[in-house]
Amino acid sequence: MHQDHHSHQETSIKTTWARLVFVGILVIFSYGISREAAYQWLSVQHHTEVQNKLLDYIGEVRRALRRFYHLPYLLTNHPDTLAIVKGEQHDPAAFQAKLTQLDKAANTEGWTLLSTSGDVLASSLIDERFSRPDRLAIVEQVLHQGEGVSLVNKTKGYGPLYYLSAPVFEGLNIAAIVVVQIDLSFLTEQPITSQDIILLQNRQQRFFLSSSSEYNADWLNAAQLNAAQLNATQTPEHDKTQTVNRETRYLYDSTAISQWRLNATSFLGHTVKLDDLKWSVSYLTPYKPVRMGSGRRTARCHSAVDYRSTTPAKTPSPAAYSKLIARVAAPT
Repeated sequence: MHQDHHSHQETSIKTTWARLVFVGILVIFSYGISREAAYQWLSVQHHTEVQNKLLDYIGEVRRALRRFYHLPYLLTNHPDTLAIVKGEQHDPAAFQAKLTQLDKAANTEGWTLLSTSGDVLASSLIDERFSRPDRLAIVEQVLHQGEGVSLVNKTKGYGPLYYLSAPVFEGLNIAAIVVVQIDLSFLTEQPITSQDIILLQNRQQRFFLSSSSEYNADWLNAAQLNAAQLNATQTPEHDKTQTVNRETRYLYDSTAISQWRLNATSFLGHTVKLDDLKWSVSYLTPYKPVRMGSGRRTARCHSAVDYRSTTPAKTPSPAAYSKLIARVAAPT
C-alpha cells in the first residue's frame, strides 16, 4: 500500500514538471511570436513613414535641379560659341569673361566649351577641377546619344559635381559641347536634426552625397570597399571598424525592408532608383531595442526628424532664375 502511494506521488510530480516545462515552452514561444509580431508591425509603420519622406525629398530634389537643366543651352547658339566652332574671328577674352559672369550669376561651379575630342576651347575655370576622364566621358555620351547628357562625379575630399551638357551643332554634326558644373552639396545643406540619414549614389553605386557628417560619402565609399574585401578574403588585417553592410528582409505582407549596418549602428532604410538620373536615393532611420511591458524588448525605429529640415536649400523661383541668367547670357 505504501509502495503504491509512493509510485502515485512520483507520477504526480513528473506530471507537474511536465506541465511546468510545457507552460515554459509556451511562454517562450508566445514571447517570440509577440516580439516578432511587434517588430513586423513597427517595421511596416516605419516603411510607410520613410517611403513617404523619401518620395517627398525626391520631389524636392527634382524641383531644385530643374532650374539648371536649360543652362548649357544658353550658349549653344551664342555668336562667340558659333564663331569658335566655325573657326571665325572672335574675342577669346570677352567670351571667357561672359562664361565667368554666367558662372557667378547662376551660382554654378564652372562653364566650359569642349571640342569633340575633349579639349577645352574656352572655360570660366581657373583651377583644374574638370578632369580629362570626366570630359571624355561626357563627350562620349553626347556623341553616342546625339543630345545633352548629365553626369555626376565625386572626388575624394571634394563635394560632388553634377555636369550638365548640350551639343553645339554645325549643320547636322556635333561640333562642340557646352558643359556646366554644379556643386550638389546644396541638396543636403540643411542638416537633419535627428539621426536619420539621406544618401545618394550614382549609376556605379558609389556614394556621392550624404546628409551625415559622421558617415559622409568618402567614408561610405571606403567602408563599402572594405566590406567587399572582408567578404571576399575573410582576412583579419582589414579595418573591421569601417564597414557598411546591407541585407533585405521580407515582412508578412511581402514588404521588403532594407537593413543597413554602418559600423555597429543599425538602420532600417528605403531606397528608390531614379531611372532618368541613374541615381539611387536612400533614407535611413536608426533602430534599437525599446522596452515593452514586463521588461520585454523589441526593435523600434526612431524617426523624430522634421522633414522640413531634410529638403534642399531654398532657391529662387525657376521663372526669376531663368530671367536673370538669360539677361546675363544675352549677346553683347
